[in-house]
Amino acid sequence: MKISSFCRLVLSTLLLMMAHSAWAQCSATQPNFNFGAVRSSDNGARGDILATNNQSITFTCSAATIAGPEGTGQRISDIVFQLFPLNTLADASGVYATNVSGVGIRFTETNTGAVLLGRGVTTPAGGTNSFCWRYMPQNGGCATLPPGLCTLPGSCTLNLKAELVRTGNVTGGTMSGNQLSSSYYAPGATGSFETGKGSVSAVVTVSKTTCRLILINNSVDLGSVRSSDLNNNARSAPVPFSIGITRCTDVPRNVTYSMRPATDQIGGPSAGKMKSSTLAGVGIEVKDATGTPVNWDVDNPVPPAVNDYARGAVLRFTASMFKYSSTAQAGSVGGFIAFSINYN
Repeated sequence: MKISSFCRLVLSTLLLMMAHSAWAQCSATQPNFNFGAVRSSDNGARGDILATNNQSITFTCSAATIAGPEGTGQRISDIVFQLFPLNTLADASGVYATNVSGVGIRFTETNTGAVLLGRGVTTPAGGTNSFCWRYMPQNGGCATLPPGLCTLPGSCTLNLKAELVRTGNVTGGTMSGNQLSSSYYAPGATGSFETGKGSVSAVVTVSKTTCRLILINNSVDLGSVRSSDLNNNARSAPVPFSIGITRCTDVPRNVTYSMRPATDQIGGPSAGKMKSSTLAGVGIEVKDATGTPVNWDVDNPVPPAVNDYARGAVLRFTASMFKYSSTAQAGSVGGFIAFSINYN
């Protein structure tokens, strides 16, 4: 009888302890951000977004709040959901390292627009790793999700956008591994409870940018003009012409151009003047879209270009006639220019 009474006493004590603790249980789906094949240009810049993938995480909870054990001083608080990037910060814009050199990942919770922050990370401004399903005065800086998004007890779905971002020189490779931890907690009531980890996968390759050269004006007709109209250093009306690149496999960078006249230069390389190959005493002057004479035989920065062609650039120039000798006679003025466009 004594043994039986002791057992009943222990059982009663356990029941009382359970009655004074209300521990909510939550589980969560775990996303796999599968980017598939991702290509990075060999001339890409830091900050380029290489690919985007959208996934969601659904938390399912048995209660709306978590209460600490009676007598501990811990209060009853609403559940807060946490999403942490797992790796080290690679860029202050909220990009975290991956196992592929030169490529990082950034997560944004799209319901709130908040960039996810790793543990102890405070940049960028406005970022967070905690999300409240309803406003709490003691929320501790968590982002409040839109009303009606969560129905607790029940479920709450957070929508995520993941971006692969160039952080440096890309060598290429297979991306894999866990990138995101999900958990839940209640401020002041308990510690946090991890519900799982989200993974990422991609195959990153590096490609060289190639473009096709286009001759918009293979020949330029400078028109007709009287010899007397070119007196006193006058010019004929400038005639526009263009050259360019198009059908580029990626956006060309560091575009420059060079021109070389087939005849003698006049006034030095920076004057943009050449002699006619068919008429003595008459020359041709070439200027870029800003009205600046081109520099012969050097790499010139691209003038303001009108991007009329997909992934390319159109370079615009003008040509006009002038007299460099008072003995110039009437006749046909002609000349040839070799040009090249360089990019990477």
